[in-house]
Amino acid sequence: GFFLVSRLLTIIGFGSGAYRSFKALKQDDIEAQRTILMFWSVFAFVSIFEEYAEIFVSWFPFFYEAKSLALLLIIAPALNIAPLLFDVGVLRIVEHAEMRVVPRLLTNASRLARSLHASSFPSMVE
Repeated sequence: GFFLVSRLLTIIGFGSGAYRSFKALKQDDIEAQRTILMFWSVFAFVSIFEEYAEIFVSWFPFFYEAKSLALLLIIAPALNIAPLLFDVGVLRIVEHAEMRVVPRLLTNASRLARSLHASSFPSMVE
């Protein structure tokens, strides 16, 4: 029941967000564009959670009901919940990742690239 409702709300969220993005771009309203970017950031986090973490938490009682309610609140433009969730959740997570995770990823990616280059072109490295 609610599993299908949550999937339907996800589809509606993509459609609603795309339509609101189109309208914001046509209006040349910076605040509307900023709001829709916040919506997409929050919606992306929900979608990532839905794709990768849901399997671990979906067995909790009323999980799909709570998820459906959360999606409905995020999607409803009149409630304007996405900017609030962006400020208190997404922004903090991204700032934490920028400080702690991104430098490590860049360092490891650089090491991997040097290693792959050295193994692919041994005569050039020596």
